[in-house]
Amino acid sequence: MLLTLIVALCWCLLILNYWLSGKRLSSPGVVFSGAFAISTVNALTNMKAWGLNQLSSQTALVIVSGLLLFSVGTISIHQVFERKNVSAIQSFDSSSIKILFFRIPKYVFVICIIMQIMTAILAMRAIQAVGTQYGSDGSLSDSIMVYRTAALYLPDFEGLPWYVTALTSISTAVTYLFIYDLVSTYINNHREIKVLALCNVVLGVALPSLYGGRGPSLILVCAMLAVVLMLYEQQHKFRGYNLRFIVWIGVIGLITIVAFQSLLSFMGRSSGDFSPYYYLSIYLGASVKNLDIFISSVYKAPSFDGTETFQAILPLVNQLTSKSAQAEVLPFNMYNGYDLGNVYTTFRAFLHDFGYMGVFILTITMAILSQVTYEVARKRLKKAKGVIPLLLYGITFYSLLTSFFSNQYYSTLFSSTIVQYIIIWQAILVAMRIFGMVRIESITEYKASWSQAEETIPSGLLNHYRVPRFGNG
Repeated sequence: MLLTLIVALCWCLLILNYWLSGKRLSSPGVVFSGAFAISTVNALTNMKAWGLNQLSSQTALVIVSGLLLFSVGTISIHQVFERKNVSAIQSFDSSSIKILFFRIPKYVFVICIIMQIMTAILAMRAIQAVGTQYGSDGSLSDSIMVYRTAALYLPDFEGLPWYVTALTSISTAVTYLFIYDLVSTYINNHREIKVLALCNVVLGVALPSLYGGRGPSLILVCAMLAVVLMLYEQQHKFRGYNLRFIVWIGVIGLITIVAFQSLLSFMGRSSGDFSPYYYLSIYLGASVKNLDIFISSVYKAPSFDGTETFQAILPLVNQLTSKSAQAEVLPFNMYNGYDLGNVYTTFRAFLHDFGYMGVFILTITMAILSQVTYEVARKRLKKAKGVIPLLLYGITFYSLLTSFFSNQYYSTLFSSTIVQYIIIWQAILVAMRIFGMVRIESITEYKASWSQAEETIPSGLLNHYRVPRFGNG
């Protein structure tokens, strides 16, 4: 009964957030409530197997209060920004919207492709060397699995050579910029696909899988979805999504889900004997049951050490305080013979570290920061100054979309990796401006220049080479 009420609340909040955000799927409230709406529906389909008909009232309270707090936080901040922009909305003129385009020479694309390939080769060699050291059979897939196990469970594990880590960070950071280039060109340039940019994106998304985890690749895919949504919404007088756009989003989502399980064999891991739906359920809905097990049987009092919430900055904290705090690998659970994995929703970390007050404070803080990031990205996009805020929101988008899964917001955004990305993005954008690889145009000017170009191309030839587009721009 409690789970059914939670499902109903999730969908009500999803509809409310969608309506109050101006029907924008990219808004934090829609992403957060939508993720929990899907997760709880999945949990409902496994209610009997997982014993969720006996869901504790404490678990229900944590989930419900968390969802309500996040919605209140995002809606409040959105209303503050809307009041400031009311005059601009009333005098909306599409010609005032400016678009930032990259004008990247082909040789730069080729250099980046070579860099991505070289990074992958160096990473594979380093990972196989680590695998051999720790007893792998020498194959790449087994070496990946051994490397991942060592990185997760061995406290004295030294990791890969610094240059491999540095090249991987640079390659991933560059991939985010190529995502913006690919999407902005496609949406605003009459369905034009930059093939070389697409090649860089594909390589950039594939590269992190060499390290045995799917998270970094999933972040890139989710960031790309956020960029698609925000550019589509921002650069048109937005009234909603057309059917073709929704179909494209559905196709991307389906491909991502299929790849999520298919990558396991490459990484030397197995999905066991589970059906595809149950394997997906372990990641979607089992987090509700695992949170219930933690609250009902494990949780006694908060630790106040922040090891689960802020695990990404623990190494820095340990250096500054001469401590050796470490985040534990969350335990795997079973219930009535059913494997539940070890995902617990984002609320477990807040509760474990800071108690029920931590759930309140950290959830409302996450809501406020997410909404501010979103509003700033939207505002700066109109002035063609929003590449870095947009990419930061793309990562935020991922962290909110996977909050039903685990604490991704604080562990992803409060990390040295994000600082590295921002520095790399800023350095590259400055260099691109110096070398004339960035151009800013109003949307009216750009469409006019494209129309003139179209007049010089035979209509039959133009239509022949067109590909389906996301929107009507």
